[in-house]
Amino acid sequence: MAIKGKDGNDRDDDDDRHDSGHDDKEKYVSKMPNRKYAYFRDDQFTVLVTHSNDPIDDKQLQEFATAINRMLDPRRDGIIEKTPEIITFPGFTDEEIRQNQDLLSRKKLAPVSKAFSILKCELTGGSRDPARLLDIVSRLKQQFPRNADDQQKTVAGLTIQGTSFNWLTNITSETGGTGGPGGRPSPYFGNRKTAPYHLNIVNQLQAKNIYGDGEGVDVIILDTAPCAHELVAAYKEWRDHPIIATLLGPKGKLHLYPAPYDELVRLACTSLNDFDFSMENHGSFIAGLIHSIVPRAEIHLIEVLNEFGVGDMWSFIRGLIKARTEIINPNRPAVFSCSWMLVEPLDDSHCRHLGETGDLDAEFEQAVLEFSKSDVDTAHMLEFLFGQLFGLGKQAIAAAGNDARVGDSKRPPARYPAALSSVKGVGATINEQLANGKYQPTVYSNFSESPNKKGVVIRGIVTFGGEEGEGKGVLGLYLGEFPDCSCNESKWAWWCGTSFATPIVAGAVASILSRPRNNIIRTQDAIKKLYGPGVKIIKEGKAGKQEDALPVTQS
Repeated sequence: MAIKGKDGNDRDDDDDRHDSGHDDKEKYVSKMPNRKYAYFRDDQFTVLVTHSNDPIDDKQLQEFATAINRMLDPRRDGIIEKTPEIITFPGFTDEEIRQNQDLLSRKKLAPVSKAFSILKCELTGGSRDPARLLDIVSRLKQQFPRNADDQQKTVAGLTIQGTSFNWLTNITSETGGTGGPGGRPSPYFGNRKTAPYHLNIVNQLQAKNIYGDGEGVDVIILDTAPCAHELVAAYKEWRDHPIIATLLGPKGKLHLYPAPYDELVRLACTSLNDFDFSMENHGSFIAGLIHSIVPRAEIHLIEVLNEFGVGDMWSFIRGLIKARTEIINPNRPAVFSCSWMLVEPLDDSHCRHLGETGDLDAEFEQAVLEFSKSDVDTAHMLEFLFGQLFGLGKQAIAAAGNDARVGDSKRPPARYPAALSSVKGVGATINEQLANGKYQPTVYSNFSESPNKKGVVIRGIVTFGGEEGEGKGVLGLYLGEFPDCSCNESKWAWWCGTSFATPIVAGAVASILSRPRNNIIRTQDAIKKLYGPGVKIIKEGKAGKQEDALPVTQS
């Protein structure tokens, strides 16, 4: 699937643009990291497989790779030379099924309650055209269709349930050409000790007599993370900071899970086009917001994005299995806070350069969009991952995305994972209530809800995410320098985005889970409590679209 230029000539002398075995007049979009809109890893695809509870060994993986290679053209597609990497999610225990059997129908519980694995296959050789991978994955999906029986889809004892790319993930969706973190962080110049960081969600929960301080609850954040040395230095130097004093240090509530070195190397060259600055404080900013709501909750920050806020689906899956096997306790409530999005475009509004001609990057973006509109395997794979959390009573809460722009006729729908039926999506509002009692969405926020492939609306929620600029954003913990290299005396910053609306909802849910008299252990039940006799939910929206709004301000 080569993308041909209009004039038949190369844009530059970069040898990366030519497939040496093909017509010299063919032109290809650059490979990463030289491509403007990356979307996915150029030479990798992922496969969801189900199998028995027995461990999958290297011999079985090699047999799987050999079988797939028979379906590929070595010259144009390349082949799988390395043994595929694998991450296996264990099946539910009898006790886990007993505790949560009412959350999912028997039909939906059956697949996610059994062991399943994700394989990452890396292609060597073949075409230098990144768009070739669109064709390869499409052919594999046809070879193993979703509606076929398991016998037709079994290879080397592994039943293929879906084939997708190793999609990129980030905190903005901007790798694909759109979005932003809502805005750049701005310094706070006031007194460090008396900064107005309190969120009135605490007062609301207390007034309804459903507030808990987080005792006995795990909050799991999958995001960027500062290095451990920086966190230790922050506790040593700025212990008069009200968040640093109790979140960090020997008795602090933050537990750090750094990414392994080889993963950081793999992600090192990937950054955002228009927001190319360090965002390692993104995850700790989120942790600080949650800590301000539930100061006794144990907060687990798992690094799945690089310093610039970009990861891929494999880094997320690695972080998720760490949480699944090392943190989650079936008898202890947990909340997942995901302030990142998969960059797969689900709607035209998720792309910004459609219709441009003569630009290889824009044409590549169009090809990815066309693929995505008929792609059901990626959603199926994600529903396995997040559906297992849902089936364990630990529904994830995720940011809807920041794709909207001033002048847009409508706000874009939520991105994955917020758009999934098993996830609660979160959009963003400004920091004030309108005269009519409603709350206004921010200029950048996607809708918190999104119709799935069958047209069913997945209901989300909007809450305070702020606007760009001093005094307009969310005020939170910020340890590093600012994008303009200005120093940071207060260790606070104003920042905005659906990324920061998400932990407010996660913190509220963790609060309800931790109050003993609520007698709630499952995230889904806490969300219902939030909607019911807890926080007042109001409606807002235009053109007949309604969103539930959690009215939160900061002062």
